[in-house]
Amino acid sequence: MLVLNGVTVAQPDVTVRAGSAGPLDVQAEEGQSVAAEQVLASIGSVPLAAPAAGVVTRWHVPDGVSVPADLPVADLRYTGFGIDVSIPAEHAYRLYSVPAKGTTNVTGGPGGLPCDVVPAPAVSPAGGSPEGSQTDARARFVCLLPGDAQVMGGLEAKVGLETARAEGVLTLPVEAVTGVTGSGVVTRIEGTGHSRVTVELGVSDGHRVEVRSGLDEGDVVLAYAPGLGSS
Repeated sequence: MLVLNGVTVAQPDVTVRAGSAGPLDVQAEEGQSVAAEQVLASIGSVPLAAPAAGVVTRWHVPDGVSVPADLPVADLRYTGFGIDVSIPAEHAYRLYSVPAKGTTNVTGGPGGLPCDVVPAPAVSPAGGSPEGSQTDARARFVCLLPGDAQVMGGLEAKVGLETARAEGVLTLPVEAVTGVTGSGVVTRIEGTGHSRVTVELGVSDGHRVEVRSGLDEGDVVLAYAPGLGSS
């Protein structure tokens, strides 16, 4: 579970991405109100549906132009409330797949509300982004609350995302491993000595990390990760 901070927003804008590659055939005009799952366009023979009820505010791609899969093609203004959330770059590795659902707690408001996770439009820095400048490396999304949610804009909130699930696997405390994704290194104790072992890592909840290979059940490792650059 990845828990992130956010803020409630009234009528948030969300991005609609192409689900496949092909020519775009627009079927909903800018300014048009649409229902959830209403077809906004087709890409080749594949329909592109609205992720929620709202108003089409912008098409990024002209009608008839061919688009690649996953390209942002339109913006939609949701009719209810959502929670605007940014994912810091250091947590992006824990998004093992694109989350679709979340659970929210609103400060001073309701808790345990389900929400639908959708991409948010990119926000340019004030005054534009000069060529060569660095920008904040964060992925943004909006968690859309149910239409009857009793909230107001501007409230702090937390969004919990289940990014992956693994059962019956070997795990170690994250403090015992150098590295958090892909591969890592641990110090395995062998009698009166020890050695460094490269391990393949799986999913993590921020406290423990899955060890897919490199260790066997019953192996003993040091409780702290081996330092970098030392033997």
